[in-house]
Amino acid sequence: MSYCRSCDAPVFWVRTETDRSMPLDVEPRDDGNLALEPCPDGEIRAVPFSPLLHPTQLRYVSHFATCPQAREWRR
Repeated sequence: MSYCRSCDAPVFWVRTETDRSMPLDVEPRDDGNLALEPCPDGEIRAVPFSPLLHPTQLRYVSHFATCPQAREWRR
């Protein structure tokens, strides 16, 4: 776990399906749009949440969506 450099919120980093790093809020949310899936290489990937594919998994939100200073970090 690490902390956002802007707002100091706790985050953890995962890879996306396109192999990019993304910070996720530590606490799962009922309205989250991401699920975590283990990969054969041992890494955990963030994938779009699907109730059919992930009916019992916790749901997470990208910290980019919740950080008050996210606009400063966009490219």
